[in-house]
Amino acid sequence: MACDELRMLIYLDPRALTRDCVGRWLQSRLSGFSVCLLSDPEQITAAPIVSDQIRAVVVNAGPERMSSPTVAHLLSRVSELLPTVPVAVMSDYEDSESIQEAFELGVRGYIPTSLASRVAVGALRLVCLGGTFAPAAALLARDDRRQAPAGEPLIEGFTPRQSQILECLRRGMANKLIAYELNMCESTVKV
Repeated sequence: MACDELRMLIYLDPRALTRDCVGRWLQSRLSGFSVCLLSDPEQITAAPIVSDQIRAVVVNAGPERMSSPTVAHLLSRVSELLPTVPVAVMSDYEDSESIQEAFELGVRGYIPTSLASRVAVGALRLVCLGGTFAPAAALLARDDRRQAPAGEPLIEGFTPRQSQILECLRRGMANKLIAYELNMCESTVKV
């Protein structure tokens, strides 16, 4: 695929089948972006890429844990080659430990492969715009045995009502359904 448009996303995946399939899917969903498919970070220096055109790099870790030397090396090398470009990780894991490890390695987005495709595309757009994305599971990671006293938030920084909404989002519920279940306006849920 072309690596020469004004806004570019680099998709880095050492596995040929997933690189081709996910890369083509990304290209079809990310209108206004060119998706450059690479198998190795060293190809960044060899590809016809202008670094100021790159909006983000997505590293598909697949079945590798964030703590694996392979993933740590990939992320480190991408950061060395493109220090100002945000990096997102796609992973088969959605546990809070993996998510935390990824952010400790400097990523700006963590995209579990369990996400709905439209959410994954939205997450990538957010990272390309300089934002940060973590799945709701990361926000809701807590010991389920822990019970907050009445009136205190279950998640630090969120009210009990906001925590309820986040729990519904984590379960993949649509705003309209959340509003119905929690007896509130859909516009309130969106806010």
